[in-house]
Amino acid sequence: MSNSRLTDKILILKARLGDKEAFTTLYNKYINRIYRFIYYKTGSKELAEDLVSQSFLKLWEMIVGGGQIKVLQALLYRIARNLVVDYYRSKQSTEVPLEYDQDAHLYDMEPRLHTKIDTHLLRQTISKLKDEYKEIIVLRYVEELSIGEIAKILDKSPGNVRTICHRAIAELKEATKDYE
Repeated sequence: MSNSRLTDKILILKARLGDKEAFTTLYNKYINRIYRFIYYKTGSKELAEDLVSQSFLKLWEMIVGGGQIKVLQALLYRIARNLVVDYYRSKQSTEVPLEYDQDAHLYDMEPRLHTKIDTHLLRQTISKLKDEYKEIIVLRYVEELSIGEIAKILDKSPGNVRTICHRAIAELKEATKDYE
Protein backbone atom coordinates (compact mmCIF):
# COMPACT_ATOMS: atom_id res chain seq x y z
CA MET A 1 0.00 0.00 0.00
CA SER A 2 1.39 3.39 -0.98
CA ASN A 3 2.03 6.13 1.58
CA SER A 4 -0.72 8.25 0.02
CA ARG A 5 -3.31 5.48 0.38
CA LEU A 6 -2.21 4.81 3.96
CA THR A 7 -2.44 8.50 4.78
CA ASP A 8 -5.92 8.60 3.22
CA LYS A 9 -7.04 5.63 5.33
CA ILE A 10 -5.75 7.27 8.52
CA LEU A 11 -7.50 10.54 7.64
CA ILE A 12 -10.74 8.67 6.91
CA LEU A 13 -10.58 6.96 10.29
CA LYS A 14 -9.93 10.29 12.03
CA ALA A 15 -12.84 11.90 10.16
CA ARG A 16 -15.11 9.04 11.27
CA LEU A 17 -14.15 9.84 14.83
CA GLY A 18 -15.23 13.45 14.37
CA ASP A 19 -11.94 15.10 13.36
CA LYS A 20 -13.10 17.76 10.88
CA GLU A 21 -9.51 18.77 10.12
CA ALA A 22 -8.88 15.26 8.76
CA PHE A 23 -11.72 15.64 6.26
CA THR A 24 -10.49 19.14 5.38
CA THR A 25 -7.08 17.65 4.62
CA LEU A 26 -8.67 15.07 2.30
CA TYR A 27 -10.75 17.78 0.67
CA ASN A 28 -7.71 19.98 0.03
CA LYS A 29 -5.75 17.04 -1.35
CA TYR A 30 -8.36 16.10 -3.97
CA ILE A 31 -10.39 19.25 -4.68
CA ASN A 32 -8.36 20.48 -7.67
CA ARG A 33 -8.21 17.08 -9.36
CA ILE A 34 -11.92 16.40 -8.99
CA TYR A 35 -12.84 19.92 -10.10
CA ARG A 36 -10.63 19.65 -13.21
CA PHE A 37 -12.07 16.22 -14.04
CA ILE A 38 -15.66 17.46 -13.79
CA TYR A 39 -14.90 20.71 -15.60
CA TYR A 40 -13.43 18.82 -18.56
CA LYS A 41 -16.60 16.78 -18.77
CA THR A 42 -19.07 19.66 -18.40
CA GLY A 43 -17.31 22.76 -19.74
CA SER A 44 -19.11 24.85 -17.12
CA LYS A 45 -17.39 26.42 -14.14
CA GLU A 46 -20.62 26.77 -12.16
CA LEU A 47 -21.80 23.23 -12.86
CA ALA A 48 -18.35 21.85 -12.04
CA GLU A 49 -18.36 23.69 -8.71
CA ASP A 50 -21.82 22.32 -7.88
CA LEU A 51 -20.91 18.75 -8.79
CA VAL A 52 -17.63 18.96 -6.85
CA SER A 53 -19.58 20.06 -3.78
CA GLN A 54 -21.98 17.16 -4.24
CA SER A 55 -19.04 14.76 -4.68
CA PHE A 56 -17.48 15.73 -1.39
CA LEU A 57 -20.86 15.73 0.36
CA LYS A 58 -21.40 12.14 -0.81
CA LEU A 59 -17.91 11.26 0.41
CA TRP A 60 -18.64 12.83 3.80
CA GLU A 61 -21.88 10.85 4.05
CA MET A 62 -20.00 7.64 3.28
CA ILE A 63 -17.35 8.39 5.88
CA VAL A 64 -19.72 9.24 8.73
CA GLY A 65 -22.07 6.44 7.65
CA GLY A 66 -19.27 3.91 8.07
CA GLY A 67 -19.16 2.91 4.42
CA GLN A 68 -16.18 0.86 3.31
CA ILE A 69 -13.66 2.92 1.37
CA LYS A 70 -10.87 0.88 -0.19
CA VAL A 71 -9.19 3.45 -2.46
CA LEU A 72 -10.31 7.01 -1.77
CA GLN A 73 -9.06 8.51 -5.04
CA ALA A 74 -10.87 5.92 -7.15
CA LEU A 75 -14.03 6.41 -5.09
CA LEU A 76 -13.96 10.19 -5.53
CA TYR A 77 -13.50 9.95 -9.29
CA ARG A 78 -16.29 7.38 -9.52
CA ILE A 79 -18.63 9.59 -7.47
CA ALA A 80 -17.77 12.59 -9.66
CA ARG A 81 -18.21 10.59 -12.86
CA ASN A 82 -21.58 9.25 -11.72
CA LEU A 83 -22.78 12.74 -10.79
CA VAL A 84 -21.86 14.01 -14.26
CA VAL A 85 -23.66 11.09 -15.89
CA ASP A 86 -26.71 11.65 -13.67
CA TYR A 87 -26.72 15.35 -14.54
CA TYR A 88 -26.71 14.68 -18.28
CA ARG A 89 -29.32 11.96 -17.94
CA SER A 90 -31.57 14.38 -16.12
CA LYS A 91 -31.06 16.86 -18.97
CA GLN A 92 -31.72 14.05 -21.46
CA SER A 93 -28.52 14.89 -23.26
CA THR A 94 -27.03 12.28 -25.52
CA GLU A 95 -23.52 13.65 -25.53
CA VAL A 96 -21.26 14.68 -22.68
CA PRO A 97 -18.98 17.44 -23.96
CA LEU A 98 -15.30 17.43 -23.14
CA GLU A 99 -13.63 20.79 -23.39
CA TYR A 100 -9.98 21.66 -23.01
CA ASP A 101 -9.58 25.24 -21.90
CA GLN A 102 -6.50 24.73 -19.81
CA ASP A 103 -3.73 24.52 -22.40
CA ALA A 104 -1.03 23.82 -19.83
CA HIS A 105 -2.27 20.25 -19.39
CA LEU A 106 -2.30 19.70 -23.13
CA TYR A 107 1.34 20.71 -23.46
CA ASP A 108 2.13 18.07 -20.86
CA MET A 109 0.25 15.47 -22.92
CA GLU A 110 2.07 16.04 -26.19
CA PRO A 111 5.38 14.35 -25.32
CA ARG A 112 3.55 11.38 -23.84
CA LEU A 113 1.53 10.94 -26.99
CA HIS A 114 4.69 11.26 -29.08
CA THR A 115 3.13 13.76 -31.43
CA LYS A 116 4.35 17.03 -32.86
CA ILE A 117 1.05 18.82 -33.13
CA ASP A 118 -0.03 22.12 -31.71
CA THR A 119 -2.43 22.43 -28.83
CA HIS A 120 -5.29 23.68 -30.96
CA LEU A 121 -5.08 20.68 -33.27
CA LEU A 122 -4.84 18.32 -30.30
CA ARG A 123 -7.93 19.91 -28.75
CA GLN A 124 -9.88 19.53 -31.99
CA THR A 125 -8.75 15.95 -32.49
CA ILE A 126 -9.60 14.86 -28.95
CA SER A 127 -13.05 16.41 -29.21
CA LYS A 128 -13.77 14.08 -32.13
CA LEU A 129 -12.93 10.91 -30.20
CA LYS A 130 -15.55 8.58 -28.78
CA ASP A 131 -16.59 9.52 -25.23
CA GLU A 132 -14.90 6.42 -23.84
CA TYR A 133 -11.60 7.41 -25.48
CA LYS A 134 -11.89 11.02 -24.26
CA GLU A 135 -12.41 9.88 -20.70
CA ILE A 136 -9.44 7.51 -20.76
CA ILE A 137 -7.18 10.19 -22.30
CA VAL A 138 -8.17 12.73 -19.63
CA LEU A 139 -7.71 10.30 -16.74
CA ARG A 140 -4.41 8.91 -18.03
CA TYR A 141 -2.65 11.94 -19.50
CA VAL A 142 -4.25 14.96 -17.84
CA GLU A 143 -4.99 13.55 -14.39
CA GLU A 144 -1.92 11.28 -14.65
CA LEU A 145 -3.62 8.28 -13.08
CA SER A 146 -2.24 4.77 -13.40
CA ILE A 147 -3.97 2.08 -15.43
CA GLY A 148 -4.99 0.38 -12.18
CA GLU A 149 -6.50 3.56 -10.77
CA ILE A 150 -8.45 4.17 -13.97
CA ALA A 151 -9.67 0.57 -13.94
CA LYS A 152 -11.09 1.07 -10.44
CA ILE A 153 -12.75 4.36 -11.41
CA LEU A 154 -14.35 2.93 -14.56
CA ASP A 155 -15.01 -0.49 -13.04
CA LYS A 156 -13.10 -2.21 -15.85
CA SER A 157 -10.18 -4.59 -15.85
CA PRO A 158 -6.67 -3.11 -16.18
CA GLY A 159 -6.25 -5.02 -19.44
CA ASN A 160 -9.41 -3.49 -20.83
CA VAL A 161 -8.26 0.00 -19.82
CA ARG A 162 -4.85 -0.57 -21.45
CA THR A 163 -6.56 -1.70 -24.64
CA ILE A 164 -8.89 1.31 -24.72
CA CYS A 165 -5.98 3.65 -23.99
CA HIS A 166 -3.91 2.08 -26.77
CA ARG A 167 -6.80 2.40 -29.23
CA ALA A 168 -7.43 6.03 -28.23
CA ILE A 169 -3.77 6.93 -28.76
CA ALA A 170 -3.71 5.05 -32.07
CA GLU A 171 -6.79 6.97 -33.20
CA LEU A 172 -5.16 10.26 -32.16
CA LYS A 173 -2.01 9.39 -34.08
CA GLU A 174 -3.99 8.37 -37.15
CA ALA A 175 -6.02 11.55 -37.06
CA THR A 176 -2.90 13.70 -36.83
CA LYS A 177 -0.48 11.86 -39.13
CA ASP A 178 -0.99 14.36 -41.98
CA TYR A 179 0.16 17.20 -39.71
CA GLU A 180 3.56 15.82 -38.74
